[in-house]
Amino acid sequence: MSAENLAGKWTRKSGRTLFDSITCVVFLFLDFLDAVLCVVFKLVDEFFEGNACTPCYCGKAGDKNGENKETEMLSESLYGRKYMLRNMGFLGFARKWRIYRKKKDDRDGSVNEGLMVNRWSDCGCQSCVSWMKKEYDQKLHVVVKNLPQAAKYPKFVKSVTLVAPPYLPCAKDGATTSLMALNTFAGKTLWPPLAFGKSVMSWYEHVGRCFCFLFCRNHRIWEMILKLFTLRRELNFMEVDLTRHTHHSAWHNMHNVICGAAKLMDKYLEILNKSRSVKVCIIHGDHDMEVPLDCSNNMKKKFPELVELNMIENVDHTSVILGRVREFAKSLQHIWASS
Repeated sequence: MSAENLAGKWTRKSGRTLFDSITCVVFLFLDFLDAVLCVVFKLVDEFFEGNACTPCYCGKAGDKNGENKETEMLSESLYGRKYMLRNMGFLGFARKWRIYRKKKDDRDGSVNEGLMVNRWSDCGCQSCVSWMKKEYDQKLHVVVKNLPQAAKYPKFVKSVTLVAPPYLPCAKDGATTSLMALNTFAGKTLWPPLAFGKSVMSWYEHVGRCFCFLFCRNHRIWEMILKLFTLRRELNFMEVDLTRHTHHSAWHNMHNVICGAAKLMDKYLEILNKSRSVKVCIIHGDHDMEVPLDCSNNMKKKFPELVELNMIENVDHTSVILGRVREFAKSLQHIWASS
């Protein structure tokens, strides 16, 4: 090996080591910050919401609602996220504070009146709370606790179309699959910036809540500022919808919808595969950086007769639809017509 190649290899290795060290320090600081914010939010929540405050997921599974069926249906990524400081000082104080408050409430005869629907840290504008009003057309709230429609009624379904599905082969231990999904789709990294933001919002419940408090709760102000600087009267729906989240919805969208569903997808696909009458059609861009193309390839490999994979060249996770709306609509028409 020449001296030039040796120097280049050493430089790359040193750069990688430096990057990994910086990453470790940054996420260690976020571990500490999230632990501190856990205590802060518990105190502030109890001040504003009293007994109706919603517990966080910093404890162990079962601490929130007890060992019941609903708790078992939660994604293991909610409680299984490993922090260097999870079992140290601040979190221990938070658990002691919760135990103290519970004993005090029992002693005083207080009754938990249920979870808060609209929290003090969330926006309370008409569009954000419209799902609570029967007379309002815009709906933002969806709760699904049963099998997907297709898996529940396979005899009545002819085709299922999936766009860039976040699929991972299910491990024998479902908890492992959920945690693997968290690391695959939102692994801890500093680069690129979008990936860093996704990892922070997915791993750190209370840091993410601070972001939602600053941006989502004040989304009307940010929309006004964006219109002012871009000189536009109307904003793109993606720019608007990005901040119209409650922290609760954003948090569970990642953990219970994506990570939690990862351990169940093989079960549902097996039901459709046995029916012999359903086709699962996948549309996936080859430049997708959010959901790797390997996800669709693995699904096709495991269910070759069930799955049809349509890989679109030179498109990413967003442009696979928004960049080719007409082509996407025509492909859906073709799938329905051939089913």
